[in-house]
Formats: sequence, structure tokens, C-alpha cells
Amino acid sequence: MLPVVATPPLWEVVWAPNSKFVAINASDGGVVGTWDATIYELNDEGHPTDFALSDLVRKAAGTLPNCASPEDVNVAVAGWTDPGTNALVIVEVPPHSSCKNGGALMGFRVAIESHQIVERLSEMQLRQRWATLLGPRFQ
Repeated sequence: MLPVVATPPLWEVVWAPNSKFVAINASDGGVVGTWDATIYELNDEGHPTDFALSDLVRKAAGTLPNCASPEDVNVAVAGWTDPGTNALVIVEVPPHSSCKNGGALMGFRVAIESHQIVERLSEMQLRQRWATLLGPRFQ
């Protein structure tokens, strides 16, 4: 059991190619709800340890939303580098009417072991380099 707050079907599981890590993308309310991503790894005792990926990425994307009131960006793991040492993360400005740039995207490559952002991608770079990871919602 993992401590994920979401109502099915508002979550997805994204396994790293090396099977050492699993990301859980979950929403508290669908497309207009807030999406969060947490990465889990089994420790030496076989218990899951979590990496609050959303917190790290939200700090880095703090100036992206152009909204009438403060809004958190949506965060999701879209994929992994081979063998799974980096998470490929998409952030989205919530598609709310109070956000002038609702739906705007940005990408981050995050090193899992160090919990560090190693690359930022503008929306244009994201769409060019990670097009196959975006899925129907963002294409």
C-alpha cells in the first residue's frame, strides 16, 4: 500500500526501465484538479521510500503560472531515461479561467538519486524532444 491520495481512475503508474523506481501520478479532482507526482523506491528493508518530486519541480516552475490568484502547476512523470536514472517530468499551468496562460507546459529532467533538476525544457523544446511521451492530452 502506498499513501497516494486519488480517486480511481485519476492516477497512473509509471515504472522505471530498471524497475528500481515507480512514479505515481495522481489527481485530487480530474483535469481541473491538481496533479501530483511521487516517486517510490524500495529501501534495503523492502519498505517504500518516497521522493516528493512535485515539491521540487513546483519550486523551479514557480513563475510559470500567470494567474489571478496563486496556483500550483500540475506535475506528472511522463517517462524515464534508460535505465531509469532520470525522470522526465511535465508541468502544466492549470487550465483554469483565472490563468492567462492556462495549459502552458514546461519540462524537467530530474536525477532520481540526487533529487536534482539537471535540465529544463521550454514548451517548444518539450514538444520537439519528448513528443512521443506527451500522450493525447498534451498533443
